[in-house]
Amino acid sequence: METEAAPHRPMKPYLREFDPARDYERVSAWWQAHGWSAVPVGALPRLGVVAYFAHEDDIAAAGWLYMDNSVGVCMLEWLVTRPANRPKDSLRALDAIIEFLQQRAVDFGYGVMLTTARQSALVRLHERHGFQKTDEGVTHLISFPTT
Repeated sequence: METEAAPHRPMKPYLREFDPARDYERVSAWWQAHGWSAVPVGALPRLGVVAYFAHEDDIAAAGWLYMDNSVGVCMLEWLVTRPANRPKDSLRALDAIIEFLQQRAVDFGYGVMLTTARQSALVRLHERHGFQKTDEGVTHLISFPTT
């Protein structure tokens, strides 16, 4: 009896720019599936990327980089993975996104990158990419100022 070989997945995922019209609905569903509120599309910075393995519409993870316009500080935020991913695929996709956004920060002259994480596995992933813990037990708040 012959069995079909599992489809080949590249070791490192491909990246492309996040396209709100194409990707937001899917990514917002991932946040909700992970127990988070969806980040409003208008709050996402322009520098966002998605990772995929085989087809660019079959995305596995996403992340964004906010860049301050007055000092060399940027913020890596809103990392999210497709809930149905194998853990190894999520890790590889997030690794690629973090590496890419760190390099973009360097390319644009940002010398400090901040991020936040609640899950210990994500904290460890960030630490493997050179991040250092600065505090714990923080609550994030959001405001939508109006005139």
